[in-house]
Amino acid sequence: MSTSPAERQRATRWDVGRTQLWLMMALTFVTGVVDAVGYLGLDKVFTGNMTGNIVILAMGLVGSADLPVFGPLLALFSFAGGALLIGTILRGQGSGWCRRSTVLLGRVSQCGAPDDDGVQDGR
Repeated sequence: MSTSPAERQRATRWDVGRTQLWLMMALTFVTGVVDAVGYLGLDKVFTGNMTGNIVILAMGLVGSADLPVFGPLLALFSFAGGALLIGTILRGQGSGWCRRSTVLLGRVSQCGAPDDDGVQDGR
C-alpha cells in the first residue's frame, strides 16, 4: 500500500493541536501537584487556584471538620490584591499579550523563586 507525497507530508507535519493538548495536560498535572503540596504542607491552603480556598473558607466558617479560616482568608485577600494591582498596571493595554505582561510575569516569578541558598524569601 503506497501513500501519496501529500499524505506523507501531512503525517510528518507538526500537529499544533495535539502539541497544545499535551502541554495543557502537563500544565494541569503540575498545577495538581502544586495544589496537593500546598494543601498538605501549608495548613490546608490551595496555592494553585482560588476555588478550593473558597470552599475550605466556607466550610471553616460554618465550623465543619475543624478546617482553618485564616489561611484561606489570607489567600483570598492576597489573590484579590494581586489581581487589583496587576489589573491597574495593565489598564489601557490592548487585548492580547504585550511586553508589559511578559515583564510582570517575569518579576512575579522572581519574587517566589528560591535564592542560591534554596530559601524562598520573596525579594
